[in-house]
Amino acid sequence: MRKFISILDWVGVMLVNLAFFLLAKVIYPLLYPFRNTKLAKIKPFWWFFDDEDGNYGTQWFRDSLSYGHKTDWFSRFRIAYKWSALRNAAWNLQASLAPKDGTKVLISSGGSAVKGGVEVTNPLLFANFKYVNENGQYTNNIGDYLSLNHSVIGKLWAWYEVDGKLYWRWSYANEVFKGFWVEWHMGINNYRYTFRHKWKFNLKIK
Repeated sequence: MRKFISILDWVGVMLVNLAFFLLAKVIYPLLYPFRNTKLAKIKPFWWFFDDEDGNYGTQWFRDSLSYGHKTDWFSRFRIAYKWSALRNAAWNLQASLAPKDGTKVLISSGGSAVKGGVEVTNPLLFANFKYVNENGQYTNNIGDYLSLNHSVIGKLWAWYEVDGKLYWRWSYANEVFKGFWVEWHMGINNYRYTFRHKWKFNLKIK
């Protein structure tokens, strides 16, 4: 029953996030002109902004865009819209619907994964793809080449408690068939409830 309630809790948060993720496509452009005013600090308007990385996202995100460093008004709006309405929509809301923060007590775990050819022994890690540029420099979530040294390849799952509350996480990152790679996260990470699903084709590997 505790596992069912934990999964139901995650589903409820995901439904709220989905609703605001869709709303952000329309609401964020209306709020963008007020991003530096007191209105942006008032709920529910505050929910549609990103206090963690700002309206224009992270450095690696801007680097990935052909217009990521342009300073004209329209380019700045495009960067903000792609980050705050498409990629990390209603981020402050997602961040405020956070799980308990504290020591994780592992209940059960399974799966297997490797990082840099070495078996992963921490069951609370997420399987994920990480990248490097053509010079081999680490570029986090976006880059020219998939890095097998930085990526966690395989499948991992775990049930754990924080202050008596039961949480779970499940992740998969691997080549499903030749040239088709999938990364999938479900459950609760260290900071928030999460659902992430990425498809990649014909990745270059380094």
